[in-house]
Amino acid sequence: MGLFDKVARILHENTEDTKNVVADTNTAKKTEPASPPLDSEARKAYEQGFDCYRNREYEEAARLYRISADLGFSRAQYALALLYMEGYGVEKDLDAAELWAQKAADQGYEAAAKLVKDLQEKRSAAADALALGINFYEQENYEQAVRHFRTAANADH
Repeated sequence: MGLFDKVARILHENTEDTKNVVADTNTAKKTEPASPPLDSEARKAYEQGFDCYRNREYEEAARLYRISADLGFSRAQYALALLYMEGYGVEKDLDAAELWAQKAADQGYEAAAKLVKDLQEKRSAAADALALGINFYEQENYEQAVRHFRTAANADH
């Protein structure tokens, strides 16, 4: 089972309707925003999308997650971000991945906030590698330039 399969399974298993909170000394810390009611359109689309994902029908999973995400379901927004990040059922697009992860993070979804941070760090590292590659190229140090250009390219920059 791949990382995305594990994440999708974890997302799917948390189906309670109330906010999931954990005790943090004397206060409660919100770890995930409230889920929509089980009979809501957003929840149904998410569940159907998860079933499609499990059956490796990634394009249909992305379509259904998008419906749920557009209705504001943070778990679907996060799942859609992961699809864009990996290129499952949609063209790989780190900008779209960050956009959907940010929407979920804005609702308090901690895993999505971490994903946004990771994507931004990856983008920053790629930009740094690209800048170094250009610098080495201008100095006619082509071996180092190519090495840094490859690093940037491998980071999807």
